[in-house]
Amino acid sequence: MIKMMILAPRRPNFTHAGFREYVWSTHGPLVKSIAEVAAGIRRYHYNFPIFGVEDRVFGHPHAGFFDIFTQAWFDSMQAHRDNQKHPRYMAVIRPDEEVMADNSRALFHFTTEHEVIPGPRGAFKLFYTRRRKANLSRAEFQTAWLERMTAAFAASTAPAAAIQRYVQNHTLPEGEIPDDPEGRYFDVIDEFALGHVGDWARLNADPALIAAVRGMESDLLEPGRAQSYFAETMVNIAGSQD
Repeated sequence: MIKMMILAPRRPNFTHAGFREYVWSTHGPLVKSIAEVAAGIRRYHYNFPIFGVEDRVFGHPHAGFFDIFTQAWFDSMQAHRDNQKHPRYMAVIRPDEEVMADNSRALFHFTTEHEVIPGPRGAFKLFYTRRRKANLSRAEFQTAWLERMTAAFAASTAPAAAIQRYVQNHTLPEGEIPDDPEGRYFDVIDEFALGHVGDWARLNADPALIAAVRGMESDLLEPGRAQSYFAETMVNIAGSQD
């Protein structure tokens, strides 16, 4: 299974509140109303930012440029392509996407999920965007990030109090996502499910874990590209685990 992740800003004629209301009350129901399109989407989530919440553990800036992180799961890349090419998608859903989102500035990622901490998907999420250093290939970075983060979190008791679930979303190989020389896109999007946004601060109970993660960031990440995005998750099409 693959997951499409769209990091998008709203069109300037919308306020954020108006954008969120349009997505939830108009666009989401529209997608579900086209049965032949909705049938190909295994689950479909909207993640809207929670303003005023800061990353007080690792200190990364808020990804305020984006008004939504959309997640849609498909059986395969081919299933996604077929879904997006469906005549009813092109005639009904695609035009509505252009009404609300500024797709010229949106970032589309196709990813595979790697579950580090199993658990429920949760009503609240914290996403971190990760971009590798220039001397690393995408595969080298993804392997190192998964191995080192898995080891660091397994060695600490703090995550049990702070995190319901932790998934790394690895962008697919260059054959599916061209290796962009401008570095606009991300190589990994970390996704933490939280019972409450304030639970994240419980990681401060383990300074060794924080030091270990910061060391990894220094070793592996392009400086300044790690951003945080606290979000409320709203489920438009539920899967078996929602």
